[in-house]
Amino acid sequence: TIDVVPGGFAIVVLASACLVTALVVVLPSVTLVLVRNWVGPVSTVRSTAPRTTTWWRRAIATAQVAASLVLVAVAGLLTQNLSHLRALPTGFMQDQIAFARIEPRPGLKPLADGAELLRQMLDGAATLPGATGSAFALSFPTSELRQVQAIGAGYRAEHAPEGSEVAVATDWVSPGFFDTVGMRVVIGRDLNWDDRVGRPEIAVISARMSQRVFAASDPIGQRVRLPNGKLLTVVGVVSDAAGGDPRVRDFPRMYLPVLQDPRRVDAGNLIVRHAGLLDARSGLESVVKGTGRHSTLYVRTAEAQTSLLLGRERLLAQVSSYFAALGVLVVLVGLYGVVAYAVAHRRRELAIRAAIGAQRRRLLTTLVGETAWMTIAGIAIGLPTALWARSAIQGLLFDGAQERGPALVTATAIMLVASIIAAILPSRQVLKGTLLEALRLE
Repeated sequence: TIDVVPGGFAIVVLASACLVTALVVVLPSVTLVLVRNWVGPVSTVRSTAPRTTTWWRRAIATAQVAASLVLVAVAGLLTQNLSHLRALPTGFMQDQIAFARIEPRPGLKPLADGAELLRQMLDGAATLPGATGSAFALSFPTSELRQVQAIGAGYRAEHAPEGSEVAVATDWVSPGFFDTVGMRVVIGRDLNWDDRVGRPEIAVISARMSQRVFAASDPIGQRVRLPNGKLLTVVGVVSDAAGGDPRVRDFPRMYLPVLQDPRRVDAGNLIVRHAGLLDARSGLESVVKGTGRHSTLYVRTAEAQTSLLLGRERLLAQVSSYFAALGVLVVLVGLYGVVAYAVAHRRRELAIRAAIGAQRRRLLTTLVGETAWMTIAGIAIGLPTALWARSAIQGLLFDGAQERGPALVTATAIMLVASIIAAILPSRQVLKGTLLEALRLE
């Protein structure tokens, strides 16, 4: 089933988006209508209405430029953040991994020894067309950032003093796991089928855990003390890899042989590495169904799983981009309206200046320059606000994606281009007219 109840985060995002829409689009329009009603119709108060209305139009257009600049800058930061996260190396062959999330069927007794069942699943997955490896893991590659962040410090070397504990993410994996997903054994050995119940309890640790727990000493043969006091002997060190979310690649990790706790074989991820095309869904589902004990919750590629884990960042980038585009459109319409209104009331003046020899290009430059001043004023107001907004959303940005320069420069450039376009269109249309046409309209 799919949970269709929106989470609190989604509600906050949508509510904020609606508020921004009201501030950028609705509020200026309502204000302009009130001002026009206050100063009266242009036809009855010619001496003051055009000037007052034009001033308010310019003020509102300047405010819209400032607000839109903030929207574009925030959208740039969030989009840059998403792109950066997608480009982070995961430490494993993400583009070649597919997996099926499995669980036992209701009413079955717990497993006494899952070795044969595990071997059956792995052999079946390895024989799928295009498959070049198979493995089992309890959580890889579905580890979420919030799950890892919730892990408390509790792991230390056997003879290390209390207070030196570090937080470590653990996973239970099958023999052949590291080779299947493309993780390299740096020193020591891999897990094998002899690492089962009744044998010495062992662990393979990540390079980051080796550095944090054992510093510069050789970890092979040393023991790790768990939060419950149990001691595990380290037999190997593997390269660092994200267990799902790319943001936690460098988090210390420890991999335990799933055969030393056979109950864990009942629920987890059946992983297959494939070269080229593979019908992962039907193939893995048929393998799981063939065990007679498990059912498949879902089948995904590792890339799809990573994209799912970055869902919040993707939602933020998409929503902010939509409203940034809306803000730019509002600026275009607002500036166009201001310029068109001002030019319409100066039509006679412009026509006379053109008739006595003023170059149309110079007149056009003058009108564009007046619009540029409104844009520059809006940018001057919007840049400090954008910097404040950047600080406000800093908690949503990954460490490597917090550079504000490119986003602000891009937002400023977009506002300037929008103002030039909005000024040129109505100005060119009016400057095409003749003096006679301007006098006739007057």
